[in-house]
Amino acid sequence: MNIKNKFNEEVLTYYNKQSSYLREKPKSIEPIDEYLELQNQCKRPVDWDNGCNFNMDQHEYVATLNNASVGTEGAIFDDENVYVLNNSYPSSTNTNGLQLYDEMVTIVQKWGYGYYHWLGECFPRLLQFLEDTGKRNVYVLTWDTPFVRQYLNMIGIKDSQIVPFKNGIQYKVKKLYVPTPIYCGNPHKDMLNRLNKWFNQFYKPEMSKVNILISREGQAKRQLKDFNLLFDRLKNEFPENEWIIFDSMPIMETIELFSRANMVVGVNGAGLTNVVFTPSDCKIIDICPVGDCTINMCDWHMISSIERPYRMVPVKFGNPSPVVSVDFDKIVKTVKDF
Repeated sequence: MNIKNKFNEEVLTYYNKQSSYLREKPKSIEPIDEYLELQNQCKRPVDWDNGCNFNMDQHEYVATLNNASVGTEGAIFDDENVYVLNNSYPSSTNTNGLQLYDEMVTIVQKWGYGYYHWLGECFPRLLQFLEDTGKRNVYVLTWDTPFVRQYLNMIGIKDSQIVPFKNGIQYKVKKLYVPTPIYCGNPHKDMLNRLNKWFNQFYKPEMSKVNILISREGQAKRQLKDFNLLFDRLKNEFPENEWIIFDSMPIMETIELFSRANMVVGVNGAGLTNVVFTPSDCKIIDICPVGDCTINMCDWHMISSIERPYRMVPVKFGNPSPVVSVDFDKIVKTVKDF
């Protein structure tokens, strides 16, 4: 089969035209230029000193494919072509099972089972599809986890519409809809703002503001060493603020909590993804692990794209240890100076 990196024009219906935009350069109480250079060595380069321009903008669309299939890790293909739309789509069509459907929208892509990638990349595509087409009664092919179902149910997608995606199955569809693909780790601000706009209805302005410290207790990696000691230190240093630990809670409660946030402090990871639900003046402190040859700036991209104030606290981190150690004095000073 032919490998194609875009759809033929005749299958596309265009909607909003995205624009490139500037992001604020990361700030820290300590020098971080070497870490920003490390990001440019191992990931897509960012012009840190000239506006951090994000130019991966697209003309949003919905592709309508006849007699097409979705396979392993969200691969999209038909009898002639495999569509490798960006780095989130594989070229393999190997499957060992078959399911048939008449009409379906797919939001499956690689790594979309993780909270950051699903909420920041997959879910906004579904919101775009619903908003642009008005179609609400089609099957939705998605990675299936409890948090996915909670979000889908909240926007009116019934359990009977949800098709749980499994690798190795070929989902062959008479009419397959594919919303605008999102680059891994780089959702456009228009897509992210859809999340904030949709869930803004749950914001309760009369509720008191809180500061949130995100826990990764029990996670396979990036657990914060002496987490409870840091929590106690922050409460003692800043008694004028109410500090709350965020670990895991139902989606509705998560949205309501982050909509009250005055400040969010957390290690780079899934919990920080919830900043998309914060007020526009919420301050975000990203405890950002730095390995020997890599640094993950996905959270910075998301936070700067939705224009929340951002500070980085870089920490050295080496595999295979799951624990991140941070100087508490740096956290306290960052909170004070923010």
